[in-house]
Amino acid sequence: MAYLRHLAPLAHSVIDKLVPNWRHPDPNIRLAAVGRIKREASLRKIAATSKDDHILLLVGLKLKDHKLLQRLARLATDEQIRLSSAMAVGDQDLICRLVLECWDIELGKSGIKHISRPGLLKKIARLAAQDHIRLEAARKLGDREAMRKIALNSFDLELRWSVANQLKDYILLAELANCLPSSSESRVWQRKALHALNCHLEQLASRGMVEELLKFITKVRFYTLKAAAFCKIPPSLLGQRVLLAMSRQNMQYMEPDLLDNIFEHIRSACWQVKTRFTHQVCPHCRGSAPEPPDWRSPPAPKSHPDNYPCPDCGGIGSLAIRVTVCQRNNRIVVFKIPQTT
Repeated sequence: MAYLRHLAPLAHSVIDKLVPNWRHPDPNIRLAAVGRIKREASLRKIAATSKDDHILLLVGLKLKDHKLLQRLARLATDEQIRLSSAMAVGDQDLICRLVLECWDIELGKSGIKHISRPGLLKKIARLAAQDHIRLEAARKLGDREAMRKIALNSFDLELRWSVANQLKDYILLAELANCLPSSSESRVWQRKALHALNCHLEQLASRGMVEELLKFITKVRFYTLKAAAFCKIPPSLLGQRVLLAMSRQNMQYMEPDLLDNIFEHIRSACWQVKTRFTHQVCPHCRGSAPEPPDWRSPPAPKSHPDNYPCPDCGGIGSLAIRVTVCQRNNRIVVFKIPQTT
């Protein structure tokens, strides 16, 4: 039996010579062999007999066989082969359908390069499985609002950061700076966003761009940023119009120390600030404690644990109102701030 071991390599070499390279077990050798074939008849034979989708894709591209490529675009198991086949055919509807389901971000972006119809790009920007692919479609459309919505709804903080920088959208930066961090990497993007935001506010203040600061205060929803932006306005520019704009902001849930900073900043502009407290009917529950559901029998008392009190007044029915009057010369601005329990 020992002589069989000596014959085995010879047998393998003979088999290798008899079996064409495009049938070789190594996929790289198979692809290289098909790449060297130029005869159309040989390529047709391979297309009819091979079951390797990679080989079939290469043959389809060499032969420019649209039927073969369309079949691969619909039936291949590998999404890269499906999308590459669809791009070779130029079927934008099919490319769109494949991009919508694509999980490979770079592959999806390459598919978007072959789509020019705005309707399909809008569909991808709205429905694609990956945020980066949706964003790429919105970028190609030049739809800034779609880009902003994608960034706001994405959990990828790096994506948010890139969109905020590209659009110079400081409200988006504010959302990024105030989201809950989930990892050390996300904290890095938060710190970058907060630094960029502070630099922007400092720049606006140094240029005396009060209108832009007031616009930021109106649009941003975070009380700390509202207070920070207001306190960056130079005291010399704190006129009645600026105070009136600030007094119209909802300051009900602002922390007491932030309120103190705001009024201290107003004092620095030579405004006299006086504060008193009064009471008014709670606008949330309109002065009535919530009643228990109708199906309860007998009615639960107001101390019943399922009878939830008003979140603003705690079930009292009235709220303390902080009335702060700011006066300078003959100008008066009044801040009325409900004090929640």
